[in-house]
Amino acid sequence: MEFSVVRSLFLNLIGNLFKKLKIFWHFWFLLSEGLYNISRYETMFEKIAEKFKKKSNFPDDADGNVLRGLVDRGVDLSRPCVVEFFITIPNESKGKELLKILEENNFKDCRLYHNVPDEHYDFEDSWDIIYTKKFVITYDEIVNIQNKLDELSKPFDSHIDGWGTFGPKQD
Repeated sequence: MEFSVVRSLFLNLIGNLFKKLKIFWHFWFLLSEGLYNISRYETMFEKIAEKFKKKSNFPDDADGNVLRGLVDRGVDLSRPCVVEFFITIPNESKGKELLKILEENNFKDCRLYHNVPDEHYDFEDSWDIIYTKKFVITYDEIVNIQNKLDELSKPFDSHIDGWGTFGPKQD
């Protein structure tokens, strides 16, 4: 073997040894601060792990992306949030019929909303039903509510058109 190859191998070995010693030193330093401080670090690491777990547990779809975005903005998903679900309907009469069906199926907090285009908003003249519910947001609950609303609205030529929240009310 050439001297440069041996030298390179030796330096890599020494470098890896120093990295391991550095990690050991940091760990020893944490322990030497006193056992009463260990719980503080455990709590900190548990919170980081919990936030990462919440952030990474969402599927890679539109609802998962929205939930990841909420977590990124610091929304505490462990607290109840007011969530609005939007159902697009073709006209007022079908909307009124659908409101009755939704109420019969325990979707009590619904309101019919007429979207009128004006100089600020360039969208079609349309109707929405907005269902509002306060709950601790989970991916499964969001999907279940949307599926149920979509199922109930199909006979009225309507469909679920998404959801939104501002997060938990600040105290």
